[in-house]
Amino acid sequence: MASVEPTSSYVRYRVIFVCMLMAVLLYLDRFCISFAEVFIKDELGLSDEQIGILLGSFFVSYALCQVPSGWFSDRFGARKMLTIYILMWSLFTAMTGLATGFIMLLIFRLGFGLSQAGAYPTSANIVSKWMPLTERGFASSMVTVGGRIGGALAPVLTAFLIILYVPMTESSDLKSGDIMNPHGLATTFLERVDEKQEFETKIYGGLTSESRNYLNAEALAAKADAAAEAATRAKIAAKDAATIAANASGENKVLAETQAKNAANAAESAVTEATAAADAAVEAKSLVASFTKAESSFLENLNPILQEQQLYDPADFEGLTLNQQAEQLLNVSPGELNVEQRSRLNRLLFEARYSAHVRKVQGKGWRKMMMTYGLVGILIAGIFWWVIRDYPRAHPACSEQELALIEHGRLESDKDHSKQIGGIPFKAIVKNQSLWLLSLSQFCTNVGWLFLVTWLPRFLDEEYQVPLEERGKMVTIALAVGWFGTLSGGKVTDWLMKRISLRWSRVLPIALSRFTAMAAYLVCLLDISPWTSVIMFSIVAFSTDFGSPAMWAFNQDIAGKHVGSVLGWGNMWGNLGAAVAPSLMIAVITVNTASGEEHHWDMAFVTCAIAFFIAGVASLFVDSSRKLVVDDEDGMLETA
Repeated sequence: MASVEPTSSYVRYRVIFVCMLMAVLLYLDRFCISFAEVFIKDELGLSDEQIGILLGSFFVSYALCQVPSGWFSDRFGARKMLTIYILMWSLFTAMTGLATGFIMLLIFRLGFGLSQAGAYPTSANIVSKWMPLTERGFASSMVTVGGRIGGALAPVLTAFLIILYVPMTESSDLKSGDIMNPHGLATTFLERVDEKQEFETKIYGGLTSESRNYLNAEALAAKADAAAEAATRAKIAAKDAATIAANASGENKVLAETQAKNAANAAESAVTEATAAADAAVEAKSLVASFTKAESSFLENLNPILQEQQLYDPADFEGLTLNQQAEQLLNVSPGELNVEQRSRLNRLLFEARYSAHVRKVQGKGWRKMMMTYGLVGILIAGIFWWVIRDYPRAHPACSEQELALIEHGRLESDKDHSKQIGGIPFKAIVKNQSLWLLSLSQFCTNVGWLFLVTWLPRFLDEEYQVPLEERGKMVTIALAVGWFGTLSGGKVTDWLMKRISLRWSRVLPIALSRFTAMAAYLVCLLDISPWTSVIMFSIVAFSTDFGSPAMWAFNQDIAGKHVGSVLGWGNMWGNLGAAVAPSLMIAVITVNTASGEEHHWDMAFVTCAIAFFIAGVASLFVDSSRKLVVDDEDGMLETA
């Protein structure tokens, strides 16, 4: 390919940098909720299923609005539309911090997805107009790496802001509603008192008789609930046994009738036990004056104990993971701790002992964190409007030499910006086989990749009990490795284009990277350490991002003036995969047991590996040499 003289201006790099900055914000705002979801869940009383719906709802509106928002940018200009998109999603981010329940969160997440849908299609439009053909891979990788930087920063920056907005001077007292499972807390607490564990024994010694009665009543209520559930199961078993006996014959009938009789006796015994347990719970509650106010009285009794006493005993916390702030406070001599520090330390210790039953004190910072991200978005929108123009000839600082370099090798029709495009070229898009194959690859890629930004923090917490701050660092490291995948993938894509065919310069980076990600997930099935798993997740992030510049370049290669619509089409399918992924993961990893829900993470790794395998196979048959064919009735050009 012929070259042109060096340019006397480099406006195109400023344009790409601002697009990259926009992408940083895009992913910061998108994935901060994944790290804060444990606090949102606790405060608003949401279930895992509702969290899955919230995480997936964003991708539904995001996916369905990809093509329309990309077309808006093709038609009305990237500068205007992307500025509007940034302002809109920043508004929805800030409003998320004001949500009071599931429905409000769902509405805000749907609006957030709609607003962010145009970000990457519009950025691809800008890259196609501002960058020479030989620099498209690298420019696309810079925008994509901005997103990965945002995604990598989201866990650690979100954790930092959440903690920052709950300073030590803020009260660490337990308030009404902070005990999310009184039955479970009371049962475990009294069991540990009986076992003479130091932490609970010290607290119990400072409780009033009314507080002790409250704990006993809650524990008895828990036993009553468990007995009632056991009775229900026994009745069902007896009914099933009776049905089997009624349908049996001969020797089998005698055996079945015996089993049915035993089951009926067991059910009757279980009902008797349940009734006795319920009566005991009622009697215990009667010992607590005004039981509806008993929790408040208990907390009023408990909080001064947490403020004043030295409760830490290393033996009680062996095997438990402590919050980093708690570790820091434990390094201070007990005599040097002030009331606020002692209260925060004991609250964090209490949370560590009863992590499933007590709301996290640091979780109160998630609302201000959301509002902070929203305000930053307004600043980024202003910078974007100031730097960007829809095409190079509209920018006053772009020299003739730089214009010549940018336009070198383009079709004359691609240089002409005096006309506007017509409608969305749906007919041409659905007739292009390569677009369908790449869409399948993007769908499956997002199913596999989304685990890193949605469930990875939960996995590290449940499987390895990694503390909040270290958890944030681990997720950040895994995602940060993706930066290098994006940058190297862009360079390799441009390098391959100069040495092999256009088609294979796009296919090889996509296909090989998907098979590598598949292999990394399969390694996670082995018994490995937390940091070894982080290495595997880092390989997944690197491989996924390595193929992204080639995907962008493919869309720019075939789309002509319809880059926003075409890239939006592929992104739509990719993000439908992302919309499905959270609920799919819950379905494959969640197992209901007698003690509650358990998560089988191996099933998540198998699912992700299969998804990447399909993505790799589909991408092998993509051909970027077959251009989008737009006829006069489908996306025709109209005079502006």
